[in-house]
Amino acid sequence: MLFSGRAPKHRRPRILWGAAAALGVCLGTLWLYCSGLGPFPKPAAPASVSADTTLRQRNRELHREAAALLRAGQYAAAAEKFQSAWQAADRAGDKVAAGRCLNNLGACYVAAFRYREGMRAYLTARELALKSGDGEVAATLEGNIAALYARMGETGSALRAAESGLALLRDHPSSKHRPQLLFLLGKLHAWDGQLALAMGFFREAIQEADRQADSVTQAQAWSQLGLELLRVGNLESAEHALLEAYRLRQFTRDKAILLSYRSLGLLRMAQGDLTSASHLLDRAVTLAATSPSQVPFWQLHHDRGRVRMAQGRLVEALEDFRLAVDSARRWRPEVLPADPLRVSAEAGLQEVFSSLVEAGNRLYFLKKDPALARETFEVAEENRAYSLRILVAEPQEWRDRLPADYGETLVRLREAEAALLNGDSPSARSQIRELHRRLAEMETRTGLTTNGAPPDGGPAAGLAQLVRARLAPGEALLSFHLGDPHSYLWGVTREGLELHRLPPRSRLREQVERFAKAVRRGAGESFSLGATLYQELLGELRAGIRNKPHWLLTLDDALFDLPFGALPDSASQGRSRFLIERHSLQVVPGAHLLVAARARPRSGFPAEGGFLAVGDPVYNAADSRWAGPRPAANKERKPLELPRLAGSAREIRACAGLWRTAGRAVVVLEGLSATGQKVLRHLGDTPAAVHFATHVVPSSARRGLIALSLSSRREAELLTPLEIVHWRRGPSLVVLSGCSSAQGEALPGAGLMGLTRAWLAAGADTVVASRWPTPDDSGEMFLSFYRRLLQPGVNRGAAHPAAALREAQLEMLRSGSWRSTPDYWAAFLAVGME
Repeated sequence: MLFSGRAPKHRRPRILWGAAAALGVCLGTLWLYCSGLGPFPKPAAPASVSADTTLRQRNRELHREAAALLRAGQYAAAAEKFQSAWQAADRAGDKVAAGRCLNNLGACYVAAFRYREGMRAYLTARELALKSGDGEVAATLEGNIAALYARMGETGSALRAAESGLALLRDHPSSKHRPQLLFLLGKLHAWDGQLALAMGFFREAIQEADRQADSVTQAQAWSQLGLELLRVGNLESAEHALLEAYRLRQFTRDKAILLSYRSLGLLRMAQGDLTSASHLLDRAVTLAATSPSQVPFWQLHHDRGRVRMAQGRLVEALEDFRLAVDSARRWRPEVLPADPLRVSAEAGLQEVFSSLVEAGNRLYFLKKDPALARETFEVAEENRAYSLRILVAEPQEWRDRLPADYGETLVRLREAEAALLNGDSPSARSQIRELHRRLAEMETRTGLTTNGAPPDGGPAAGLAQLVRARLAPGEALLSFHLGDPHSYLWGVTREGLELHRLPPRSRLREQVERFAKAVRRGAGESFSLGATLYQELLGELRAGIRNKPHWLLTLDDALFDLPFGALPDSASQGRSRFLIERHSLQVVPGAHLLVAARARPRSGFPAEGGFLAVGDPVYNAADSRWAGPRPAANKERKPLELPRLAGSAREIRACAGLWRTAGRAVVVLEGLSATGQKVLRHLGDTPAAVHFATHVVPSSARRGLIALSLSSRREAELLTPLEIVHWRRGPSLVVLSGCSSAQGEALPGAGLMGLTRAWLAAGADTVVASRWPTPDDSGEMFLSFYRRLLQPGVNRGAAHPAAALREAQLEMLRSGSWRSTPDYWAAFLAVGME
């Protein structure tokens, strides 16, 4: 036994609606305050007793009717009743009753997978509960909000909300909602990688639910504990926990029994008993037809498809995966309107889309049916950069409607990130997590009241044909999908589409890491490592693609770290050494964004407008240009100080000179003028290009922060991706010549996070950034880059930033100087949507 526990007392069970995990595990609970289900509040006696009593009696009747409808799965009808009850309580001025009605209304919406309306109801109800001093209901609502965040996969925001809910119950130690919050915290800590801490919460939740004879919560806690143990490979303990949950649900005839069939099916699959796993998941799918609130259909079909694929039933597996993807498409538009939540949901759904890709491609290599190759290409691209597509499509109105304290919270986040750079501390990280939660909630609130709708989440049928039509004769799109046991590459040109099988993700990760390190060190083995990697990734491409001079790359996973241009060109038969000598290379966030960008009128590069250059900031008080206060010997917190980039002043001045000669307006911000306030002001003039020659430092989330000059308080200013996204004033071209400016997590589905994504979301067409640290020099390569970009009379293709960057890299390669080695020129890449 993992924990001791008594059999539940036989009593009428409390209805605590369990929500299923959108991301692979059973999710949090939504609590109801309904007559017949729990105590309804008794407000203070009003002056007109008889009339008010009648009104309250009617309200209680509405609750009973709504509760019955909700139990019957008639969510729309139940929502209508709760809506009437809320309006009646609101007219009567009863904030307590109004808040509880809204909570119940939110539960109806969430049970019907209408998450946006559910979150709107929860947030409003929480405000009412806090204003009326109803701490227990406020705690309940924090739990519901946390459960919704968890559905989106946003663990950080969910964890903070659940902790807030538990804190609100300090004055209610016997609250019936305490076991639910403990269970939710156990789940979230497990997702956060803190399984030992999670076990304590699960134990406490099970014991507390047992004391309260709350068999529903007890079963949920056992079930979730079993899933977490299953995830880490402890099959014996997982089986005990999952069977305990099954026993409790069978005893109480809980509709959530289908979740036990699902979890036991997953356990049997892990144990290698595929026949039992298939039967259990068949049963879960059948029950889901009569209990739709328990679990999204896509999750069950995806689980069953995995079992069928393991059994070699590829056709049936593919059909399950198609049903899963179709269901996920209908689910996704309900993701809450905040970028962190969309990114998390995108990453969570990636496994579903990837499974369809794997099953479809296996069948393609058996049948050679071109329709399967087109289908898997379109599915692979459908989930790629979906959250970025929404950011690009959203109207400016959304950003303008963010509350005033959003900007203040961004400033506090920037200060917290700066403090963390001076020394890691649990308190600083806790503060950063709380600030991220507040920002996500403000984005959610604003998004829920904005008319702008996300782009269509429907199928991507016809995307392959659209891409082919948008490509120029000399272009090829190479779309990569990394996975296990196989990775894949689709090559698309005007002439057609081809599909190739690649090695597994684990092997490619190792090869990319070794090659990139060798290139950075200038090691001689880089050529042999690169030749092997070229053959693994690109060796099977047909001549029709190999001969295209312009390659557009949609990347995945470790490939964002691969300096493609430095790969030995094995197909050249001795005519060239590196891939960059035959191809211009541009990273594209996704095929959908490429098609959308090329559907708009194209003005060419560079766009009309001036040039803004930012460089050589004052980074420390030892700089002779610093005239502010000197550091105090006894100052508690040492401010962030960075070494000066003296060469960056020459770089930005020389580049500015080229733009001035071309007749463009030029603004140069250097030294103490390189401040966030001045950068923002000049961005308002919509320059054609912005060039940052500054330090880029890592954030708590491993995303780059642009370091600007010291403030009057002798603290370095940081420009964060969140601030950039919400400017919506992006220039056509952004150059980030600082070290590792392309750093960021490569998230499943979402792609590369960090500064490149932020500038694209803000409206930039192309971002040029660096994969690793480069020397502080006078910017010779960028002078070459701008000369080609600004050269009059050049056709559009040659003047495109990716083509101009390639020409600049070739000039460095052939210079015969220290800049001729790949450790310098191969660090830079162009990321763009055109």
